[in-house]
This record gives sequence, structure tokens and C-alpha cells, in this order.
Amino acid sequence: MLLVPAITLFAACGGQVSIVENESEVVESETATELAPEPAETPEPAETPEPAETPEPAETPEAAETPEPAETPEPAETPEPAETPEAAETPEPAETPEPAETPEPAETQVEQNFLWFEGYEKLPWELNWGLEYKQSARQQIIGNGALAGHSSALVTYPAGSYSSGGGVQYKMRFNMLSPAIPAKDSLFVRYYVKFGEGIDYRSGGKLPGLIGGDANTGARKPDGFDGFSARIMWRAGGRIVQYLYHPDQPGGYGEDLSWDAGGEPHYFIPGQWHCVETYLQMNTVSGNKGNRNGVVRSWLDGDLALDRTNVRFRHSEALKIDGLYFSTFFGGSSSSWAPVKDESAMFDEFVIDEQRIGCRGDL
Repeated sequence: MLLVPAITLFAACGGQVSIVENESEVVESETATELAPEPAETPEPAETPEPAETPEPAETPEAAETPEPAETPEPAETPEPAETPEAAETPEPAETPEPAETPEPAETQVEQNFLWFEGYEKLPWELNWGLEYKQSARQQIIGNGALAGHSSALVTYPAGSYSSGGGVQYKMRFNMLSPAIPAKDSLFVRYYVKFGEGIDYRSGGKLPGLIGGDANTGARKPDGFDGFSARIMWRAGGRIVQYLYHPDQPGGYGEDLSWDAGGEPHYFIPGQWHCVETYLQMNTVSGNKGNRNGVVRSWLDGDLALDRTNVRFRHSEALKIDGLYFSTFFGGSSSSWAPVKDESAMFDEFVIDEQRIGCRGDL
């Protein structure tokens, strides 16, 4: 770039010298100078060296500063994703144990599998009982201490009370259920009962059982055509018997069939849930007379406690099992049976079916 100015400067100086020596030469020299310089100015294309200034792109070293991307070590900080251990907190789904509280679905399963089930979970509870009669002022549906699910029935026996007016009674008829259950010649019933801690059983009291016809109780001895009842009773100390009204009972009141299979009496334990189950099979009838081949069989907490196979319930095959009598009170028909303090018992999970029912596996 400096050569061209040097040549121009030299020509200019030459022109000046010519001027000093001879003005006429000046014209010539100027002419010469004017003519020569123009082609001589071609050096300007020679200034293409400016493109040669491409060295600026050669400054790509700045691009060489690409080391900044080399700072990718920051992505190398990916260790943060490595904190995925939080995802390892998936144990929360592992909290599926809550479904293990499947008692409620279990009750739905029970409802689906048996002829009839009542766990006092649906209110008002009476809607599922097909009631013909009800006296339940001393019964409450509570959750505290419930057997399963959320609710059980609590019955209170006031101090000094006895007989049917001192507890709770309601009578269910199969034909009043929805859907209705036909009267049967054989059937199972199972339920749970728990007496309060420290209960004084006194001389005894009544518990629910299957019935037929007029459901004879209260010293109304059956005649084989009108009806029968097969409730359970507790006796002194909590000893258990089947309290059976049938045509062959020895007196006006029902007969005790002791739960003593295996040679030992069976007892209720205060404060403990017990599973009680009874099976009835009606006797056959020949002509107008019943045969002594009816069955009463009962279990306590799954163990056989009573097995009678010579019972006569009827003299007519028209008499069948057609209901359940929820009947519980102290007594007896005199004040000697009455509790001296308020007592209580809880009930839950009544089931009726044609097959052996058994007890829950979680108690």
C-alpha cells in the first residue's frame, strides 16, 4: 500500500523540477505526467491487497475461543438429575397397604356371596332387616370398638331391667327382605357378639336365633303346627346353651341344650368378640306326625359346641325356617335375673346362608 504513494510523490517531484528548469517542458511533462499516471494508476487494482486483508477473518482465533463451549463442564453438572433418588421415593405408591384395610370391600363380598348379610354399615340399618316388629330404643349404632368396617350395634341393659322390656328385640321375616328369601327346611345363621368388660352375667339372658311360624317364646309351648324358636342363651358365669322351643320340651319354657360338645361347657369371655353359628335342619314328617330326626348344631369361634340330631320341630312340613329373631335381654321373668349395674353387649356381621358360614380369619 505504501509503494503507490511513493511513485506518485516521485512523479510529482519530477514535475516540480521540470517547472523550475523549463516551463515548456512543464507542459510536456505535465502532459506526460497526466498520460503516464493514468495507466500507472492501475496500481490501484493492485490494491487488491485489501482483500488480502482477509487476515481479519484470520482473526478466527476468536472463533478459536470456542473453548467457551468447552465449558460444557456445566452440563457435566448433570449430577443434579443424578438426584433422582427422590424419584426413588416411589415408596409412596408402596403405601398401598391402605387398600389392605379391605374390611369394607370384604363386607361387600360377604353381601354378594350369602343369602343375607347385615353389618350395620348402611343407615338407616332397619332398611336391610325386613322387620315385622321392632323394639330397639336401647340399641345404638357406634364406631368405637366396632368389629369391622365402621359400625356395630351396641345394646344397653339398664340396671334392674329384665325380660323383654329390658333389652332389644326385633323380628325379621324372610319374605319381607328385598330380595325375599323363601322359607327353608335347613339354614345357617352366624353373628358376632361381645359382652362388656367386667359383666356380671347373673342367672342368664337371651341372644338372637332362627325362628319359624309363630316363633314361640314366653312359655308358649309349640304344638308342632304353630311354630318354634332356636335362640341362644348365656347362663351364670357366661356358660352357653341353645334355648329351644319345640313340641317335646319338658316344660312350658324353652329347653336348654348345653354347648358342651367334647365334654366341656363353652363360655363367653367378657370383652372378647365371639363368633357364634347355628345350623337347623327340620325333621321329616310321616303322615301327621313328625319324626325325631331334626338337627341343631352350633359352633363357638369355629369349634363345634353342640350337635343334636334327634330334635322334632314340627308335625307338618308346611312349618319351615322363615325368620331371625334379634332378641336380647337379662331374664327370666323375675327381678332375680336383673343386672345390678348397667351392662352392655355389641353385635355385628349377621349372615344367613344355606352353606356353612364360618368365622372371619382376622380375629
